[in-house]
Amino acid sequence: MNQPLDPSSPAARHDAFLLDLDGVVFRGSTPIPGASAAVSRLRECGPVRFVTNNASRTPDQVAQHLARLGVGAVAAEVSTAAQAAVARLAERVGPGRGRPVLVVGGDGLAAALVGAGFEPVRSATQRPIAVVQGFAVDTTWADLAEAAYALADGVVWIASNLDSTLPTDRGQAPGNGALVAALVTATGRRPESTGKPDAAILGVALAGTNASSPVMVGDRLDTDVAAAAAAGVAAAVVLTGVTRPLDVCRAPDGIRPTYVLDDVSGLLRPYVPADPRPGQVLGVGCGGWQFVREGANVVVGGEGPAIEGVRGLVALAWAAADRHEPLAEPSLAAAVEVVRAAG
Repeated sequence: MNQPLDPSSPAARHDAFLLDLDGVVFRGSTPIPGASAAVSRLRECGPVRFVTNNASRTPDQVAQHLARLGVGAVAAEVSTAAQAAVARLAERVGPGRGRPVLVVGGDGLAAALVGAGFEPVRSATQRPIAVVQGFAVDTTWADLAEAAYALADGVVWIASNLDSTLPTDRGQAPGNGALVAALVTATGRRPESTGKPDAAILGVALAGTNASSPVMVGDRLDTDVAAAAAAGVAAAVVLTGVTRPLDVCRAPDGIRPTYVLDDVSGLLRPYVPADPRPGQVLGVGCGGWQFVREGANVVVGGEGPAIEGVRGLVALAWAAADRHEPLAEPSLAAAVEVVRAAG
């Protein structure tokens, strides 16, 4: 029997958990340490849903990939940008009824279209009523050309997401947004997009959960946190993916996370929030850390867990930005390094 959750932990405050995949549960082909155990524990607190902007795989394929990485999952727990794109398509053009839709993408998009009653096609000569575009590693010039031909007829165009990059084991590679940009340049048109940061994909993920207080957990401010903001739900950013502490410090109002965590396991641990200190001088404490603004610089005092120091610095940076008195970049970066050195 697991011990009861600490009431200060984020998991104790929420009843559904929407988890991004790459950067949260795994990095490329490597599981993030502790993620599998965290997912299992979170299921005891409420429904878990895996939410991905990658439309190339079906939910069943995503679940199988997670299983190979040691993270138990079933297809019903997976929500992809392909599902959100096809749901938006049905809103725009009505039921499928066997009508043809040109696919630029992989199995995930084709399967979602079939599931909604549409017929996936690959040529503009088949007179598609719409173009739906998602990422696939084998997308070719010919695929983009067929889409351009169809788009010239004015049909509906929906992109599963506009992520410009895709994380791989070797670094950042072109994502669906880069391929969409090629068609934007060629056609002068712009698609609708339903993946994060649009709220539509979170609506798909939450369907049937009856959740009243979900939290979105991701490693990107511009997609994961922004989608949570658009959907009106809490957001947690983890530091196991692309976002670094300095990025969170720079986050503009509107895409600031509710929680800053080391990793997804942080949902289950006691959460020490930043505490603004009263007085004419701008100051913030978090745990044993104290941060004070002097001029445009940061003065660091105290010590404690690094993640608490990060939260304190983030709170100070946000407060200074909101007062139109931003912290000097070199001083803020140096303060981040002091905190990170605490381990």
